[in-house]
Amino acid sequence: MFAVGASVTLAPNYAEAATSALYSDPVYWPLHVQSYVDCTMTNPGCSNHHDFYGVDVIPTGQRSGAPLSQAGVYSMGAGIAHIGDAKGAACGTGTATDFGTWVWVDHGGGVVSRYGHLSKIDIAEGQHVAAGALLGVVGNTGDSSTLYCDENYLDFQVLRNGYHGPSVPFSTKGTGSPDGDLLGCSTESLQLWPLNLSVGITTIEAMPEKTDVPASSNDCLPRYTAASLPGAPGLHLTAMPHAVQATWTGSLPAGADNVRIEVGAYHPSTKAYDSQWNESWRDVNTSIRTATKGSLKRKTKYRVRVWFHTAQGWVANTGYQSITTK
Repeated sequence: MFAVGASVTLAPNYAEAATSALYSDPVYWPLHVQSYVDCTMTNPGCSNHHDFYGVDVIPTGQRSGAPLSQAGVYSMGAGIAHIGDAKGAACGTGTATDFGTWVWVDHGGGVVSRYGHLSKIDIAEGQHVAAGALLGVVGNTGDSSTLYCDENYLDFQVLRNGYHGPSVPFSTKGTGSPDGDLLGCSTESLQLWPLNLSVGITTIEAMPEKTDVPASSNDCLPRYTAASLPGAPGLHLTAMPHAVQATWTGSLPAGADNVRIEVGAYHPSTKAYDSQWNESWRDVNTSIRTATKGSLKRKTKYRVRVWFHTAQGWVANTGYQSITTK
């Protein structure tokens, strides 16, 4: 696993954040003020849909000419926070795909949540954050369109295989299955949004433009302790032509429901492996203990590790091992 970085930035009402699990799925609504959905990829009423799975969400208090909101943006799950751009372009001056000032969180297993158009960043590069930890403040930086320059808003998304990977539909399990909800804490009870908002709205993509989402908090977020972190099985690698065979030995973490193999090549010219987000991935069923990752180069050095997913998230991995293909 990654080492814990700088001190955790504690979100309000979350004093136990420092002992939370290192990784958890990005499933929690990232604003705590009352907000409303603007555009997703396909939702009704929007005239400027995304070409990826993502949600524009606007603090409701800005309606009717109210002052621009300074709402906090909170991590959708636990992980390692990174700064994408600390000083993004001013609104109306960036490119059409510019996120302005933005941050992202590595949730393990190649899963990333991304938060764009911020006015302020409240995390340090490489810092561990708990689910519900403060990341920054909504803003209107980036994007060449002037459509939102009179509003502060958040554009958030979840990506698979790193921040260069594909965006995925939202799911309460964080696995990218379609027609999923996101979670929120309202009056100290766990809510499924949009399912608990209105009869007939069952998916994020079906939420009409200007659908309201209530104010929320961290009060019902799970408090995982360091002692609850599961161990990972051992890993044995076998070299093959154009492939690596991985075998994990020992017991899987309790409740494991998915296994993911991560493979990255070593480059002699730079004396470094692929960055984590240029690696290749393969999912396998938990009933399998040996799997082959093919389509690799011959006589090339690779590093491999295997991740294990539970209801909490990608909470355990074997650590990297290196091997050279035949």
